Amino acid sequence: MNKSGDALSNILHFFNISLENILIVHDDLDLKIGQLKFKYSIGSSGHNGLRSIIISLRKFFSHVDLKSLFFHRICIGIGRPNSRKNVSSFVLTCPSKYEKEILSTSIQQAMKFIDTFIQQ
Repeated sequence: MNKSGDALSNILHFFNISLENILIVHDDLDLKIGQLKFKYSIGSSGHNGLRSIIISLRKFFSHVDLKSLFFHRICIGIGRPNSRKNVSSFVLTCPSKYEKEILSTSIQQAMKFIDTFIQQ
């Protein structure tokens, strides 16, 4: 996941997708579990996968001013562990049954939004 930009780069080159048609869905530690947030921005907020994606976008859209290199995203909250040291293991650990139910509902809501995004 930390090299998501590599896959995105291949897709961008093959399909020649415009920046306004890119929608990234990712987990977000800063949102409580199950919370959804739609953003149109460029920052990674320390998310390694997003950092990789931003690097790929900058390469592919090198003709675009970096300050306007925004893309659409859906953030799905996963919450944050109590200790900063546990972030990696927290992100890689399977969610509990209760957390899976919450995330399943959020993913269904995100999919509805994705459908709307594609249609528009």
